[in-house]
Amino acid sequence: MKKNIQSVALLGWNDSTVECLRELLQNSLKPKIIIIPENFDSRKLIFLGKKANIKIIKSVYKRSLIPYLSDCDIIVSASWPFIIRNEVLRMFPGRVLNVHASLLPKYRGQHPLNWALLNDEKEVGVTIHLVSEELDAGNILIQKSINIKDKDDLQYIRKKIHLLGARLLVESIKKFNRLRPKLQDSSSISNAPKRVPSDGYIQWKKTAREIFCLIRASSHPGPGSYAFKDGKKVIIWKTLPTRKFIERGIPGEIISTLKKSFLIKCGNNELLKIFEYKGEKPKIGQILK
Repeated sequence: MKKNIQSVALLGWNDSTVECLRELLQNSLKPKIIIIPENFDSRKLIFLGKKANIKIIKSVYKRSLIPYLSDCDIIVSASWPFIIRNEVLRMFPGRVLNVHASLLPKYRGQHPLNWALLNDEKEVGVTIHLVSEELDAGNILIQKSINIKDKDDLQYIRKKIHLLGARLLVESIKKFNRLRPKLQDSSSISNAPKRVPSDGYIQWKKTAREIFCLIRASSHPGPGSYAFKDGKKVIIWKTLPTRKFIERGIPGEIISTLKKSFLIKCGNNELLKIFEYKGEKPKIGQILK
């Protein structure tokens, strides 16, 4: 006999967790407790939780969560940065849910959305799945995708994904006892390991499309993609591919400039338009390396 869901514990810290909390509150699913990791910027979540009179606990990785969860029916992980221990999984068999920003089994890991954009996926999505001992490998409860366009930047896509994840979470809780968890397809697994700032270095010999994907995947709220002009870093936030080609020049050379943008040569003689960046505006003929 399945247990009725009456009390929820919410684990997380960032904008994804905030949207999940808002959606839970709007659907009369007020969490009994919110657990946030120490040394993470959780001010938005703390503010909203206190406003709703929810108990908030700060936890470190090595501290057991069991004492805080004993009266809860279901555990929800929404951007919880640590692996959930086996003791929690044993205490709540089949009742620990995770909100994951990919279409599992694709892009298991810490930065699924960034890797999806880097790989030029035309759709992204959210999976609500049961947590298992293996990271992001648990059975799927609900999954939904959204299409993305070249004009959609990372911040816009993240916001859409967070809203979608929150709605799917509420749907999965409301339908929990009627859902039939589905095994992940082991033949379709891909990974999305943590990305670091140095991953954003631009190699201009790559195609304009590849560079566009790198810059979008590294953009706000990430550290940005970058190159160097005369030894000084230029951080590039936003670009769009063009259909223009040019024979002259070398990859990384500035071909033309406008008031707030410039065209740069990439591999295969392709041109990329750059219109949001940080650093001194380059001049025609200068090289970004």
